[in-house]
Amino acid sequence: MAHTPRTFTSLDAVTAAANGSSRRTRGPERITVELNWTGQPTAVDVRLEARIGSGDWTQIGRDDQMTDAPADADADFLYQFEAVDGEIRLRLVTMTAGTSPTCTGKIRIGGVA
Repeated sequence: MAHTPRTFTSLDAVTAAANGSSRRTRGPERITVELNWTGQPTAVDVRLEARIGSGDWTQIGRDDQMTDAPADADADFLYQFEAVDGEIRLRLVTMTAGTSPTCTGKIRIGGVA
């Protein structure tokens, strides 16, 4: 049975490497990630991470985007995984060059799995 979808901002206009805020998952759920950045960075490396209980964070997805266009860009990527009583978050690993670049990442949990 699918849970009602809920969206939260994990990375909120971050300007350097950072661990995003996390939310609990409640079983088999679809995970959708939306990334947006400003300031025309030349490279953005964001990881989708999960953990169960108080265990270590583990990478379950990665979006390593190169933005060659002069305009700002964004990306969407979709992951589906099964976790019981787990947590999920985004982690900005690197963001290169640009003019005062920022990265915002939202996670949508739920919907049809």
